[in-house]
Amino acid sequence: MTRFAAPSAVRAARAATTARLVRAGVLAGALGLSTGCYTTRPVLGLPDPGMPVVAALNDRGRVAMADSLGQNVDRVEGTAVARQGDSSIVLAVDRVRFITGNETRWAGEQLTFRISSLRGFEERRFSRARTGALVGLTVGAIVALVVTRQLVSGGSGIDRDGGGTPLPPAGS
Repeated sequence: MTRFAAPSAVRAARAATTARLVRAGVLAGALGLSTGCYTTRPVLGLPDPGMPVVAALNDRGRVAMADSLGQNVDRVEGTAVARQGDSSIVLAVDRVRFITGNETRWAGEQLTFRISSLRGFEERRFSRARTGALVGLTVGAIVALVVTRQLVSGGSGIDRDGGGTPLPPAGS
């Protein structure tokens, strides 16, 4: 004797799976918007206070800032806080990138850098186009996943004769 799952139970299971996929899509979209995609462009001269920047250290800067930042720092990301004449700049540090490619996050601690210890600055800008493309691709992939799951699994999960999906025999 073949037993069948109740059509409502099948629909409920599929709805729960679809809801999880939709939540994952929304979460991925929110993550894309919160982290976003950024572009950088060179800054001529010193950055203005409030400007998000990436400061590239030279060899002299790596040695001078080793006690504060650690060994082998390549770049420092943060926000320009203040200029100290033409010789120094204060940055609120958000991230430190090392020559090895590793990164550490900071919480906006302010450090003073001598201009002579830096190779230069790049302005860090949020890219709406890149972020939109990333979010669009992510959402599109999730929608495609939901649609193909429903097509491969037979649509609604209810047989044309209303019998539902067969369950394995009891006791097996």
